[in-house]
Amino acid sequence: MAKDVCNSLVRSLFFEIELNEKRVVDAFLVASDKDSDKFLIEVPVNLWLDYIRFVSKDYVVYEEIPYDESDRTQRIAKRGSLGF
Repeated sequence: MAKDVCNSLVRSLFFEIELNEKRVVDAFLVASDKDSDKFLIEVPVNLWLDYIRFVSKDYVVYEEIPYDESDRTQRIAKRGSLGF
């Protein structure tokens, strides 16, 4: 689902914010140019912020790029956490 939201944000044809009764942003609605005739995604802001926090804790620890005769190179990334 997060991948769909990210793709829709990057390729957004439609983007709208949704306010609650206190006029605070509660969610956003987004549709990509590719899928705008099929569906509209509603994303609660609190869930989106939780996702952004989760992603921001992930980083590449190291990367290996061994040479492989069959496909020339193979990239393998190992991930770690910053521990926030």
